[in-house]
Amino acid sequence: MGRTIEKKKPSTGVVVLGFVFAGGCGTNNARRFMASIAPESFPYLFVLVVNTDGPQLKEFFDPAAANSDLDDTERANLGKWIASTQGTRQLTIFELGDSGNGAGGDPEVGRKAAESRKEDIEEWMRPLQTVIISGGAGKGTGGGALPVIQNIANDLDKSPLTIVTMPFAYEGGGRTKKALATLKTLYEQGPTMPIYNENVPIDISSGKGFKYVFDEINRASLLPVFFRSEEHTSELQSLRHL
Repeated sequence: MGRTIEKKKPSTGVVVLGFVFAGGCGTNNARRFMASIAPESFPYLFVLVVNTDGPQLKEFFDPAAANSDLDDTERANLGKWIASTQGTRQLTIFELGDSGNGAGGDPEVGRKAAESRKEDIEEWMRPLQTVIISGGAGKGTGGGALPVIQNIANDLDKSPLTIVTMPFAYEGGGRTKKALATLKTLYEQGPTMPIYNENVPIDISSGKGFKYVFDEINRASLLPVFFRSEEHTSELQSLRHL
């Protein structure tokens, strides 16, 4: 989780793709995503995870973490991504803010925390050609950090696509109001795709635990977008080598 970032410059014609995952929802999505693929299969794919919640980062990305909910292949994939923080740096993790205990549901705290690492995020993003940004709105870190990261990507001309997960109605009107404010800002700044948790089919959510429902949301809504982006990257690489 150090501040120095070194990346090898890619060979001419290679498309370098970056995924940025922000906040608690983004960190969960990042973990599910990295458990799904091996980093060596996509050597020009780089992942950045930013979160104010230090304990969650440790729980998900500590090499000694049990990861008992993952199968053997998923644990192996995630382990390779974690190991890359000290090698190829395909995974980079920034802990935002000073406390390490989250943003307290306040997007303003999340915004300031992301802005405090602006130079680090710019340094990470600069070698990339395009960026996908993902996180949840309605709470603190994602709601505040997503617009900051999107704006950084815009300033660096990285043509970002932002995927934002919206809260369930039962989470309360206050959280929905904050999420809609974040979504409005994201729309104004660039291409944004909202994922509405409230639209999860009843057959997925009925009688299932909270974690299972969110895993299904990731599988059905987020991962297909990521995988299509990877396919597009591979297609561009092949065409440029013809």
